[in-house]
Amino acid sequence: AKSGGNWETKEERAKRQVMIVRQSSISNAINYFVLTGHKKATQEEVMLTAQLFENFVINGEVAVTVTGNVE
Repeated sequence: AKSGGNWETKEERAKRQVMIVRQSSISNAINYFVLTGHKKATQEEVMLTAQLFENFVINGEVAVTVTGNVE
């Protein structure tokens, strides 16, 4: 329960941060493919690359784990 104002809870802030990192990761994955000359990267390639970037930022890991959930 919130008290004293209409501020985000700790959980809401954490979810928002994950969404921001995901949005940035997708943009940067697209930029990566454009800058490296991959003119026809598939959606799957872009999303897997974005997940790689996200996983590194959030967990400091290089492995990709596909969950589809904001946790």
